[in-house]
Amino acid sequence: MNAGEGVQRDHEILRATLDAAEAALAQGREAWSALREACATLLKRLEGHVQREAEVVASCREQLRAAGVDAARLEHDDEYRYLRAINRLFMAEPECAFAGIQPALAVLVANLRRRMEEQETILFPLMKRHPGAAARSAPLELTPTMTVNRVLRQYPSTHATLERLVDLSYEAYDPLDEVAWRHGMDCEALLAMLGQAICSNDR
Repeated sequence: MNAGEGVQRDHEILRATLDAAEAALAQGREAWSALREACATLLKRLEGHVQREAEVVASCREQLRAAGVDAARLEHDDEYRYLRAINRLFMAEPECAFAGIQPALAVLVANLRRRMEEQETILFPLMKRHPGAAARSAPLELTPTMTVNRVLRQYPSTHATLERLVDLSYEAYDPLDEVAWRHGMDCEALLAMLGQAICSNDR
């Protein structure tokens, strides 16, 4: 199964997981355990999907640009960070946390469904017209909104640089611009250092 096929399969699994989360949400506080499990499962599913999705979007970038589509609007990075924040709320007592989780999760579910519909309308037809592109794992362009973990997965040669500059134990899922700000660095300088590490490895 190539990345394009994986993304399509992911959508089926994600929709089933979203259905489970919505069903638990509708039952209220009584379904606290089921809701927590559904959100944890969704986070795990989404993590793998984000990686496969990034590969497909990157490989179809030229076709998307020709169609006048901003590739960033098709990716789930924002929803992934939002879901991580929701999952942290489960560490509080149910009575206190549910009031915050309920509206936040409802927004997340709606956004995820909308984003998947956009991908299926815009990206999936491109994958069918250019199957070779979707099957390739094209390199990503480094951007400020990419998470540290995503950079590490795509460019293992950046590990030494990132390990020296950031705390990988706590910041792996944070975007590069946020990490740079937290450490008093200029984001463009961080991107340049990572780019240099990648180029050095390619020589």
